[in-house]
Amino acid sequence: MADELKLNYGVDLKGFERQLTAIEKTALPAAQAGYLNAVAFGARKNLQTALNKEITGGPVPFTKRGVVVDKASSSGKPEAAVRLLPEQARYLQYPILGGVRRAGDPGAGRWDVMTDAAERNSFGNIKKGYVKRVSKKAKTERERRAALRHKRDELRAAGKSTSKARWMTPTRQPGVFFSEIRHAKGYWQRPTTPGGKLTLLARFSDNAKYKTTVHWDAAIQRAVFIENPKAVFDAELRRALAKLPK
Repeated sequence: MADELKLNYGVDLKGFERQLTAIEKTALPAAQAGYLNAVAFGARKNLQTALNKEITGGPVPFTKRGVVVDKASSSGKPEAAVRLLPEQARYLQYPILGGVRRAGDPGAGRWDVMTDAAERNSFGNIKKGYVKRVSKKAKTERERRAALRHKRDELRAAGKSTSKARWMTPTRQPGVFFSEIRHAKGYWQRPTTPGGKLTLLARFSDNAKYKTTVHWDAAIQRAVFIENPKAVFDAELRRALAKLPK
């Protein structure tokens, strides 16, 4: 009788169970958290892009840092959130929610709100630093005119001609001043030629009405409804499995 051929199969059920447990308890939660964080950071990027387009003069780094992500954790709640830090939210509420900004409100001056300007960027927003430059020109002219008035007073008191202390507009640099003219309060540029017209450089009002221009919900939805969510999750799962003990 031919010898019997015996094949013994040994299955390490305990090792297999440990591997499944590791996948269930470690890899899957890590992949889920990674996927949620990828979506949240995508939404954050969309919001920052919207702020770049809509905020007057472009957002400063402090404003961009105001959009933050509360990351999901594989060991905690399976939730990721995108939110604004409190200080930035105080003035970003207007482009996000709409409403009326008044003097003294966040993003406005103590006495008024800037509502228009002559120079704008490609997005239609006031160029960064524009009002500061205009204000500096107005201040320089005001100080020079005051100095010349004082000089003329001294010349008159001495019985001398004041012709040397007259104001002379610098060549190709028309003067700038702040005033309210025809119910428009702001910085004005003097005429470039005799008899010419004034130019309103920056206008200020008691308040400004805002419509929603930064669409928060739409930015979130564009991140959630990505083209291939399965591919994103699979990539996170492969990353989590690679970290499991061999």
